[in-house]
Amino acid sequence: MPGIIIHSGDWDRIYHGLSIASMYAFFEKKVVVFLTYWAVETIVKGEITSKEGKVDVIGEGIQKGI
Repeated sequence: MPGIIIHSGDWDRIYHGLSIASMYAFFEKKVVVFLTYWAVETIVKGEITSKEGKVDVIGEGIQKGI
């Protein structure tokens, strides 16, 4: 069973790690995702810092009804 470690609070690293994990899930394969403190903190706050600046991902998703 593959494991993915997301060790950074940077949005691009979190996004890519979760994208890979979702592909395993799509093919009905088991995968373990381990999030370090920084990744969990970024996801919980919902404020993702990208190269363009801060993005309120959760707020935007709620407004769009996602």
